[in-house]
Amino acid sequence: MRSAVGRLLLSLDPLRDPSGILLSLDYYALASRRENDLDFVIELVRSELKVFHENFDGSCTSCNIICMPNWAYSYALALFWKSRMLDDSDASSNTYSKACQALRDAISAYPFIPELLLQKNNVDIQSRSFQMDWKPIVAYMKELNAPRKNELSVSKISSIFIDRSYQLWSGNDVLKWLYEACTEVSNRSTGDNVTIESNSIKALRRYEAFDPIDFSNSFRQIPQDLNPLDPGLADVSFVTYIYRMHYCFIFRISNEIIYDF
Repeated sequence: MRSAVGRLLLSLDPLRDPSGILLSLDYYALASRRENDLDFVIELVRSELKVFHENFDGSCTSCNIICMPNWAYSYALALFWKSRMLDDSDASSNTYSKACQALRDAISAYPFIPELLLQKNNVDIQSRSFQMDWKPIVAYMKELNAPRKNELSVSKISSIFIDRSYQLWSGNDVLKWLYEACTEVSNRSTGDNVTIESNSIKALRRYEAFDPIDFSNSFRQIPQDLNPLDPGLADVSFVTYIYRMHYCFIFRISNEIIYDF
């Protein structure tokens, strides 16, 4: 349902994306794990949908949607799950190879994402293991392309992606696949890694105005020691309305008591 609503919002203005639906649409599509939703993620990325940002001087910068951290990783995950659904062995193997390449490209572009996913899923990255030795891998990722993490737009997009999609990356098969891709990226030369151009990063600045809390599964709550009826904290009309409802409630109770008597 949310995936369908998200597609509708995107179709209204796909170039400017005023609602910021591209920050979470990938999650809504992947969370369903339905084949048609996986196909939607794959085809949207392959369509090379552009993200535009108007600069202060009136000029515009743009980048492909796959330059967004969330779509780079979600595209790879969509291909990975798609390969598991195909009956033809050759097609499945081909799709899996594309998924591995897409994940390696995503890791090269945004190497700090795997550590955030692991931390959010409470994966021990300090202990050494023969199966998945994360400690040296994470250390290498921190040195690979850390400055990208300091970009405000990249930081916000990544924060929303981690908060929404981390559970999609918690399965043992997905973690093993992620580890293998990180290992391959760490073993190859730096010149073979994918980098995001500065103009692409500028295009992502259109999302700096969005607050990650608005896309979170959690909600802000009133502190327990705060009295919501304190006149110093509430609007006058709000306080009057509460007292009016309180009076009506007492009046109804009084009527019922008199009637019972």
